[in-house]
Amino acid sequence: MVVRPPLSAGVAALATAGSRGLADQVTGGAGRVLAAPRLHNTCVQVIVDRSRQHLADAARIWAEATAARDGDAEIAPLGFSRDLIQQALDASPRSLLLISVDESGAVVGFATAAPRSPGDETTAELRYIGVRPDAWGRGAGSSLLLSAAALLREAGFTRAILEVYADNARAVRLYEKLGWCRIGAAHPHPGSRRLLEDYSLDL
Repeated sequence: MVVRPPLSAGVAALATAGSRGLADQVTGGAGRVLAAPRLHNTCVQVIVDRSRQHLADAARIWAEATAARDGDAEIAPLGFSRDLIQQALDASPRSLLLISVDESGAVVGFATAAPRSPGDETTAELRYIGVRPDAWGRGAGSSLLLSAAALLREAGFTRAILEVYADNARAVRLYEKLGWCRIGAAHPHPGSRRLLEDYSLDL
């Protein structure tokens, strides 16, 4: 994440995803398939789920991924995860649900994006990003982030932001490897009081 790749057509960004990343296809625009980069010897296809048919998959991934991240033996109720993601998607007509699918057709990751606020329509916030724990290290997270950045730029956004727990070393390494820059000071989560850090990416 040290070098910010150009994202005009999405191709250059996907081709520099690291670890033998090569873009197999990019349709963009109205096409459903955003990209199918080959990362870590695994082909991961990223699609825009406009019908939200994979909302339940996203909820399960979020519950499983956060439990694995925090070392919890049990996952959170799927209804709770689904409601969080649903609220993020309902926040704006410009909200997006991105789904990452592996070569077998299994959903392995997701991301949501929406305008940061009604008064800031040029800044997009990635509110939830999750990868199934048994798919960690296979490139699903990289392909989601790169495809999201390309799509957000095409949609007219000039900057993307996200929050991450400061102690989530895996996620922090990925963001920084892909060019995200930490901004401001760490601040406590209003509920858990764990420290959060803000990251930004110029699109």
